[in-house]
Amino acid sequence: MDTASKQVLRPLHVLIPLIKADLQAAKEAAEEASIPHWRSAAEKMDEAKEQINTTSEFYSWAYKHFGIRERQVQRYLSYYIHSTKSRRESDQSPSLPLSSLSSAMRGLGLEPSSGRSRADPIKEKIARVVQTPAFHKEKQNRAQEYKLLRRLALEMIDIGYKALAAKLHPDKPGGSQEAMQRLNRARDRAKSVFPAPTGE
Repeated sequence: MDTASKQVLRPLHVLIPLIKADLQAAKEAAEEASIPHWRSAAEKMDEAKEQINTTSEFYSWAYKHFGIRERQVQRYLSYYIHSTKSRRESDQSPSLPLSSLSSAMRGLGLEPSSGRSRADPIKEKIARVVQTPAFHKEKQNRAQEYKLLRRLALEMIDIGYKALAAKLHPDKPGGSQEAMQRLNRARDRAKSVFPAPTGE
């Protein structure tokens, strides 16, 4: 390439925003084209949900077959249900910004605008799990199991302590004050592995 040809090339600081704009336009075009397919898939998911016993089983089913996690399935279904309702109320396709699923969700008021802070999906999921009866039952079962293990461990420690104390006591042949002090420290340390549950 000669010097004259090089001089007509656009400089990098001009090309960078142009390339970014093209890539963004390509992304938005792809997302806009995919929205009808998302809606169609969500419609079928909604139909499938009616045939599965529980909501948790439905989410497991969706992840097993399509690799879609619970949060994304909820977004698809929410968009499908609300956009269908909007169509019924207006008797026509809703006027929504369809550059992406997120913008469509915001157009329906289902997600906050980019100007507002979004809820933390991890915290939301933890809150949902913690509030379920199954979680409380599991927590109670774990607490009960811990109490049983602690009681058994303390009994084993006491039995071992008494057996060793009978040999290491200063009044016994071969025993000493130092040996008993060491045994007491070992017992206390072993018991500290199983602290009493809060509230006891």
